[in-house]
Amino acid sequence: MSEQLKPCPFCGSEDIYETYSQEYAYGTKNPEIFCNSCKAIFSIEDDSPYMNCEEDYAYRRVKTAEAWNRREKNERT
Repeated sequence: MSEQLKPCPFCGSEDIYETYSQEYAYGTKNPEIFCNSCKAIFSIEDDSPYMNCEEDYAYRRVKTAEAWNRREKNERT
């Protein structure tokens, strides 16, 4: 991912990493963020404007990281 991931919003763990699930129907990868502590798995709805699988995956990786890092202003993490 292009940006540093914040700790897990559910348990606060920093033991998180990027993974992906395979979309077998189209042969593309869906980026996910996984917390190794509480086992939370996070992904976003596909809204990519790209038709090319590589560009699509790169776009969704960035959007997934941005969504994971989004926090409410009154939250501590």
